[in-house]
Amino acid sequence: MSISQNNAKYAYHGSAIPDLIGGFTNTFSYKGFDLSILSTFQIGGLIYDGSYASLMHAGDYGRAIHVDILDRWQKPGDITNVPRLDNSKLTQFGAQSDRFLTDASFFSIKAVTLSYNIPASVTQRAGMKGARVWLSGENLLLLNSRTGLDPQGSFAGTTDNVYTPSRILTVGINVSL
Repeated sequence: MSISQNNAKYAYHGSAIPDLIGGFTNTFSYKGFDLSILSTFQIGGLIYDGSYASLMHAGDYGRAIHVDILDRWQKPGDITNVPRLDNSKLTQFGAQSDRFLTDASFFSIKAVTLSYNIPASVTQRAGMKGARVWLSGENLLLLNSRTGLDPQGSFAGTTDNVYTPSRILTVGINVSL
């Protein structure tokens, strides 16, 4: 019997539309310090992790392979969701499949800013009206179902050709003369 992806059952396997999307922002102030936090989240929805799927192939020279290939089926009794490597069926190994559908839920900390307003008694002696020093971070945390997956920017429910925003740390001082 020949196994072919063309014989696969086509079926509905869920939606990319999440059950809930939201965010929180707040600023806390205490004795000249201000802490501002922006976080976002999504609950539900599925995303097809095409980037992961492209790394789960049977082996081509010059291409990267995901470490999960080590969990492939090798002998009777193995329990895994990664099929066995079979050189006669290389095209079927990485075929589009619901095994690459992943929960799109996430929680992220998008921005945090910690600042300190230098007291007027200090700034006036230096000839300034005011001064504030601050430390800011963007894209600090992303928690989700798979390391390396960023479900935040996908409206189509796929991850192909997307980039993960850079983590940015900034230090500054604002001076009013």
